[in-house]
Amino acid sequence: MVDWLNSIEQGYSVNPIIFAVLYFGTFIPCWYFVFRIIWALKNREVNKLLWYFFIELFLLALPYLYVLIWGRNIPFWVYIILALLIIIAFFSVIKRISKMLGSDQSAKSQMLWDVYAIFYGRATRDSIPHQNMFKGAIKALNLKKEDYLLDAGCGAGDLEEFIVKDNLDIKVKGIDFSSKMIDQAKKRFKEYNNICFKQADLDKKLSFKNDVFDGIVCISVLFSVPRVDFTLKEFNRVIKNGGRVVLIEPKPTFNMSEIMKNYFNQVSKFEISDKIKSYLTLLYRLPLILFIIILNKIMDKWAKEGKYKYLEEKELKAAVERAGLKVIKTTSTLANQDTLLIATK
Repeated sequence: MVDWLNSIEQGYSVNPIIFAVLYFGTFIPCWYFVFRIIWALKNREVNKLLWYFFIELFLLALPYLYVLIWGRNIPFWVYIILALLIIIAFFSVIKRISKMLGSDQSAKSQMLWDVYAIFYGRATRDSIPHQNMFKGAIKALNLKKEDYLLDAGCGAGDLEEFIVKDNLDIKVKGIDFSSKMIDQAKKRFKEYNNICFKQADLDKKLSFKNDVFDGIVCISVLFSVPRVDFTLKEFNRVIKNGGRVVLIEPKPTFNMSEIMKNYFNQVSKFEISDKIKSYLTLLYRLPLILFIIILNKIMDKWAKEGKYKYLEEKELKAAVERAGLKVIKTTSTLANQDTLLIATK
């Protein structure tokens, strides 16, 4: 043990006592939070689960972070091992969470989107590609004063944020599968009488009369809906003649890294002060972004198992036409990672 600590001091120029305290001192807390994570998963305590997971990762990495930050002469293989550990842990978390969510796909989806609600809005709030996507969706809807819009799969109200910023004089009804998303959206827009939200399942008949809405927008939702044709026919039922339906769906080739590249390309054009601010904001939101990536990987896994389905552009067009809607235009959005389709009745 003494030789091991001496080798750490001599090789990496760090205090071996501090390293030993961090290494052995985190042993019991690590096991404690392992049991807390298992308990939170069993009881579906989403918020606790995420905090416990953050703490567990921090405790595991703490002694190695000490060496990386204050040490010297660190061999390249240390970085390789750490990278491999992160990758293994990343996919292990995905596998375990997906497995422990249960066998009921509807319940699993419910919990996944409840977890997503905690991170998505905060993680993408300053994302230029996402901002451009929402602005493009609003433009495609071609809304007029006092129009009535259905946001099907509204999440925590990210699209509504842009509607408010643009001072659009329209009425909005937001519906979502996740109760957590709806709770966030209600709190976010509680002062706006023209914007309201309710929980609803797009795999069931919508609780609206025929020909009610002037526009319908559905962003990154259909890939997770069990019966896409049924959902689109419901859109056709509740949309007015001449009203627009705007669908945005991730492509089968969706790649998060392309969105990040687009973000950096956009930020590179900023003034120095704005550029620094953007990078600091990104650094602050990085843990949230990492969790979004983990959740996206779970969705990818479900897609491979046939539980979710990412639609090709031609498949999306065909489904829209089968529902009795007429396709006006298709294009790409979100750094070319999503398909944007405009249809009418």
